[in-house]
Amino acid sequence: MKPWKWHMVLLMAVGLASAPVFAAEMRVVGFIDNVFPHFGSNMSAFDRDTTRNGDQEFFGRQRNRLFFNFIASDDLRGVFGIEVDLAYGAPSGDRLGSGCVEGTGPFRFEQCGFRNSIDVNALEVKHLYVDFRVPQLPVGNRWRIGGFRFQALPLHTSLVYNIDGGGGDLQLTFTDQVSLLLSYQQAEEDLDRFAGSAKIGEDYITGATLMLKPIPDLDFHILGLYGHLQAPFGANLTGTGGPFVAIAQDARNVATEDRYYLGFDARWRIGNTRIEPTFVYLLGERKFTAASAALTGVESTDYDGFLAHLNILHTRGPWLFGAKFAYKSGNEADDDLNNRGIGNRADVGFRQWATEADRFGEWFEILGRSEVDGVTLRSPYRYGEIGLLDRFGWMSVGGHVEYKATDNLILTGSVGGFWAAERPGCSANFRVGSLSGPCTGPGMPLNSSDEPSLNFTGDGKFVGWEINAGFRYTIMPGLVWTPIIAYADYGDALSTNNRKAMDAWSFSNRMIYLF
Repeated sequence: MKPWKWHMVLLMAVGLASAPVFAAEMRVVGFIDNVFPHFGSNMSAFDRDTTRNGDQEFFGRQRNRLFFNFIASDDLRGVFGIEVDLAYGAPSGDRLGSGCVEGTGPFRFEQCGFRNSIDVNALEVKHLYVDFRVPQLPVGNRWRIGGFRFQALPLHTSLVYNIDGGGGDLQLTFTDQVSLLLSYQQAEEDLDRFAGSAKIGEDYITGATLMLKPIPDLDFHILGLYGHLQAPFGANLTGTGGPFVAIAQDARNVATEDRYYLGFDARWRIGNTRIEPTFVYLLGERKFTAASAALTGVESTDYDGFLAHLNILHTRGPWLFGAKFAYKSGNEADDDLNNRGIGNRADVGFRQWATEADRFGEWFEILGRSEVDGVTLRSPYRYGEIGLLDRFGWMSVGGHVEYKATDNLILTGSVGGFWAAERPGCSANFRVGSLSGPCTGPGMPLNSSDEPSLNFTGDGKFVGWEINAGFRYTIMPGLVWTPIIAYADYGDALSTNNRKAMDAWSFSNRMIYLF
């Protein structure tokens, strides 16, 4: 048995042995989530080219999360969460974002998933925090301190700020109609992580959500967040789940950022209908490095962007009908957002702070957030996962229907259209010399043919349309089978290097056990 396994066994044994001493109880909740098999075409993060649909994917993936709740009383508990995340059947490399340990030499990538005899190192600490109430306070209160999932918009998570991190939050309940959620999260710290590592900046976010219930069927939340970013930035901030939202080289020449998110989130129930609007405005300042300012004479630019999201859901007998509109403001290709001195000065469009599987993409597998894949195929080239087409923003209109055929079987289907908010093109951030120069500037990601993958040449905003069909079957309580098939026809917005974007399809077979 490997050393870490002995440590886990010892930890659980100590926890179980000590529970009676402190008159405590331990409960374990979690899930085992299997996606096998998954087939896909023209959606590979390695190929990075939607104009050639020769890339085919076949893989399996399993994720297990266990949350150990050490409960002393209703007022005090500790939570320890671990995750085992494995991808298998894929080409060499952890392109599915499982978080596995990648090595070098002859056994490189071996630890990324199941293989013969399986013994792989894929254990991750997910959560570790204390959850408690202070009975001496005159108002209702609930505290969490440690590492856990921060959700600034409890009604509609994954719109602005929905990520695991370290810090604390406090919910104060004044009446049944009024409560306040306060939070602080440390994103990165200003230190060297280990000897020889690159130093990363001091980055954090703090804020409040005022949660109101003015009438019995209306929840209305008011959001105010402040986030600070300071160079240099680690991969977790520049990647798909960070505040730079995997926009290629979006942190170039950025010294600091101060962001303010202001808005509301609501859910109104009218009989069998739910109306759920969200609006968030982003303002703030992006300050550039002294070196770039010396060359251009420009020291900063402003943030000026917004997000709008509307869901309408209606149930009638065994039917559920849903409709969605979503919009995030973006920038034009000629906007100079990174102080290169090439292009037009402009304010920066909307960037969420940190999300996993953006809410904009629910119901859709290819141009959405891959819900049935469960673990999500996070990639800057799966734009629905982050709800942005690079720096050009995002807009979607979709419909969803469910039919409850039996107590155990629900049939599902979705159809939607997707657009960029602004017309995609080669960004000024990657032009060489001038706006008419080659699209081969430093940091440009390349496709599998070594061409610039972000050289958009389609001269259109239409990203594509998608149709999904599948079902959810409850085999027994806790065990759910969800296969789904999806087809998408890509539009001109995804055409690159003077070639037209083609179509894509996927099939995913998911089995999840919840306990």
